[in-house]
Amino acid sequence: MNTKIIAFTKKGSLVALKLKENIPESIFAQGFGENKVSLSTWTKEAFESADLIIFVSAVGIAVRAISPYIRSKVEDPAVVVVDDNGKYAIPILSGHLGGANDYALMISKIIGSQAIITTSTDINGVWAVDTWAKKQGLKITNPEKIKCVSSKLIAGDKVYIYPENFEILGELPENVLLAESKENADIVVSVFNETNALALVPEIVSVGIGCRKNVSFEAVETLFIKTLEENNININAVKGIFSIDIKKNEKAIIALCEKYNLSFSTFTAEELKNANGDFSHSDFVKNTVGVDNVCERSAVSGSNNGKLLIKKTSLNGVTIAAAVDNYSIKF
Repeated sequence: MNTKIIAFTKKGSLVALKLKENIPESIFAQGFGENKVSLSTWTKEAFESADLIIFVSAVGIAVRAISPYIRSKVEDPAVVVVDDNGKYAIPILSGHLGGANDYALMISKIIGSQAIITTSTDINGVWAVDTWAKKQGLKITNPEKIKCVSSKLIAGDKVYIYPENFEILGELPENVLLAESKENADIVVSVFNETNALALVPEIVSVGIGCRKNVSFEAVETLFIKTLEENNININAVKGIFSIDIKKNEKAIIALCEKYNLSFSTFTAEELKNANGDFSHSDFVKNTVGVDNVCERSAVSGSNNGKLLIKKTSLNGVTIAAAVDNYSIKF
């Protein structure tokens, strides 16, 4: 957890240093005296790199400092304000998705302060869908819908969740019920694109790619995007790109992963042979690389022998397939 801490008085710096000593990967900056940093520069850099920003100061100082850099509840880091006496820890930004509420509780244990939590779901004791989604590793693609779900729960109304073919483990929270279909759901957990309900996307789709040597980046990207769009798969569901080891230095695949911030892993021909499933067969591919299919077997291997979701698709010297991990929703 990358943490940036700043204080503006000698008294506040004692609190800040205690936090620094007890929070791994934390950096303290002095906002006063001869060695003080530029507050605007420090805040800008903290927003770009930190998971947690702690202001040991008045709330007003923190609010004015962060206001130019606030983007969205999905992107913003957690911001917590602690007073100079270390009496209170107040999360002021990204309480749920950024974890500021939990961080405020953590800070309170370190310095013996009181956490002041103000988010509506927490003070009303109802299920916070965004906090739950973060803990489940689910991507929220339309965060504006969070308010609709939370408002219903705060009012004591029921909300309906639709888990797309996923097993549910544990008990559903109070007033959260299973929906019979997507159309009747307030929340949809799915790898497919969803626009009406709050869309929570698990990162469980493995994309397998095979290609001829030195294929162009444009050819790889075109088929990648085309395949996702035609199958209505949300790009946030893709956990990585997989192929055979002789392709580990293929520039086009590496460039695709860099552009879309995806990991790239490869398997040996022997490992691909051990993938479970009914795969397309090519004598040419087998004679060339030692296994009858690269994209489908790579996708399934990347999904830990999950289910093949998209069979081999070919275009301009590139083949793509996709598989999905075995996945459960936990409460």
